[in-house]
Amino acid sequence: PQPQAFATVATRSEQSEIQQTLWQYRTAYQRLDAQAARTVWPSVDARALGRAFSSLTSQQLAFDSCVFDITGNNATAHCTGSATYTPKVGGGGPRSELRQWTFRLQKAPDGWKIQSAQIRRDN
Repeated sequence: PQPQAFATVATRSEQSEIQQTLWQYRTAYQRLDAQAARTVWPSVDARALGRAFSSLTSQQLAFDSCVFDITGNNATAHCTGSATYTPKVGGGGPRSELRQWTFRLQKAPDGWKIQSAQIRRDN
């Protein structure tokens, strides 16, 4: 019983650390800050992301729920939620979309880092 209890505690701790990484991701995207996004997603093309961010006046991400699959130093997070954004061109005000995110993460010495992210729009 003891090793299993330890594994549960370790998983909760890992899950909490992954949630912190996803919070940093959301914060970077909401601030339209490509360099901050690169802090938690080192392989992201910050230049391309910066160009995408420059076409928006604002963006809000909401993760309604996330399910984690953690195996050793690797994890997958499946999140559902929404993105609300206001483009600089085209008018019409904010637009909102339901989305699903799949993040692949790897544990690094300084915390969990995003290796890849897939985003799907739900219509």
